[in-house]
Amino acid sequence: MRTNTRSLMVTSAMRLLSERGAHGLTIDAVLADSGAPRGSVYYHFPGGRAELLTEAARTSSTFITEMIRGLSAGGDPARTLDSFVRFWRGVLVDSDFHSGCPVAAVIAGEDVPADVSEMARTAFATWAEEITKALVDAGIERTDAEQKATLAVAAVEGAVTLCRAHRSTTPLDHVGAQLQLFLEVSR
Repeated sequence: MRTNTRSLMVTSAMRLLSERGAHGLTIDAVLADSGAPRGSVYYHFPGGRAELLTEAARTSSTFITEMIRGLSAGGDPARTLDSFVRFWRGVLVDSDFHSGCPVAAVIAGEDVPADVSEMARTAFATWAEEITKALVDAGIERTDAEQKATLAVAAVEGAVTLCRAHRSTTPLDHVGAQLQLFLEVSR
């Protein structure tokens, strides 16, 4: 039961972070969303909101990193990027455009502990590095691969924000199509 309650709270915190941003991640919101009893907060997260925010950001970052790493293992960077775009399209559509990237939400947060902001910066760098590796493995020179990977992460993350604003996947669809063309021209 202990692990289940903690896991439910982290999952709720991740969802709230992706929907409301760091500012909207409150203990009361997590309790309401997860159904966990109030006493469980300080039992599982003695550091309170800051610890819960940290765990939600860390878990989100790790999940996305592992997803990209798994996608990259196939050795086809075009497929990796297409799958990354499709993942975000699914998140957006499944949440009726309420959810975005929880890691980006941490960066945009005003009341985020410095170590959590650093973790988010590291996550973005790690995602770009995983895509860089896939591009290098496909024969693209490392410097060029690094630039393309940075462009891909920035474009997809920006498109997710635009999709939420427009309540449409069109920005992400456009970015995905252009990334595919960009990779074709680069080879």
